[in-house]
Amino acid sequence: MTNNRFADIILPFAVRGRFTYGIPDNLVGKLKPGVRVTVPFGSRNLYAGIVYEIHDRHPDGRNLKSIAGIQDLVPAINETQLKLWIWMAEYYLCCEGEVMKAALPSESSLSAYKPRLETLIILSRKFSDNELNAILDNLAKASRQQELVSAYLRLSGYSEGAELIPVGRQLLLTEAKSSPAIVEALIRKGILRAITSEVTRLGTSNNLPEPVHELSDSQKVAYNAIRSLFQTKDIVLLHGVTSSGKTEIYIKLIGEQLKMGRQVLYMLPEIALTTQIILRLKKHFGEVTGVYHSRFNDAEKVEIWKKVAADDPQSSYRLILGVR
Repeated sequence: MTNNRFADIILPFAVRGRFTYGIPDNLVGKLKPGVRVTVPFGSRNLYAGIVYEIHDRHPDGRNLKSIAGIQDLVPAINETQLKLWIWMAEYYLCCEGEVMKAALPSESSLSAYKPRLETLIILSRKFSDNELNAILDNLAKASRQQELVSAYLRLSGYSEGAELIPVGRQLLLTEAKSSPAIVEALIRKGILRAITSEVTRLGTSNNLPEPVHELSDSQKVAYNAIRSLFQTKDIVLLHGVTSSGKTEIYIKLIGEQLKMGRQVLYMLPEIALTTQIILRLKKHFGEVTGVYHSRFNDAEKVEIWKKVAADDPQSSYRLILGVR
C-alpha cells in the first residue's frame, strides 16, 4: 500500500469504536461509505465489515492491516442507515457492531449467502420457421430429441421473430418425459443452449393488482381527518373496533405514499395475522409487497433485505409487512 488512504470499518463485535485499515492500491476509488468489505482480524480470521469513513489520517504508532477485498461495488447501507446505526448505538448504550449484527441478515454479513440458481434452456439463436421445420425433420430418427425441441417450442410460446424465452430445464424434461442426456445432445448439435439464472426463494405471483375500493362515508371522514393531521403531526392514531374498515383506509394511504416513491412499513402484532393481510395487500399493490418475520430462514431474510434495499421500482419491495 503506497497511497496513504485509510478506511474506518464497522465490524460485528461488541467492542466500542471502529477499526482502521489501509486501503490497497487496487481498491482506491472503489470504496465508499456503506460498502461491504472483507478484512483480516486476529491471527487468521476474515470478517465482513461496513465502511464507515475513508480518510488520510494514519493512526500514530500502529502497524495497520489492509482491507482484503470488496464485496459490493455499490453501498449495501446508505448514509441514512449509517446515521441510524450510530444513533441507536448511542441511545441504547451498545456498540455499533451489535447494531450491525441486528440490522444485517445472515450472521451480520451477507458473505454466507448463496443465491439459488436454476438452469434454463433456450434456443441457441433465433431460427426461422423454415429452419425449425428442417431441424424437426432432421430429428425424425431421434424421436426423443425431436419431442424435446417440440416441448420447448410449446412451453416458450415460440413464434418467428419474437424474443427467445428460456424454459426451466426440469420443467422441460417433465413436459417432454425426457432426460438430461437428451438436452446435452441437442446442446452439442447447436440447437439449444443452457443458461444459469438466479431464482427467488420467496415466490412470485402473476396476478394483476386490483384497484382500491371506494371508501364509505365514515371511512372518508376518518381518511380526511388523518390527511389533515399529517400536515402538522408525525403520528396519528386511528381507533376502530375489529372489522370497522380500518384496513381500507390504510390501503388508501399506502397507495399515496407509494405513488410518491416512498417505502411503507405495515406492522402487525403477531405472525398469525400476516397471511390474510399480505394476500389483501398484494391484491392491491402486487409484487412490490413483501413480508418479514422470524420464521424465514437466513437465505430468505437475505433475499428480503436485498429486495428492500434495491433501487428498482419494478422489482424491489416498497411495502413491507412486518411483525412488531
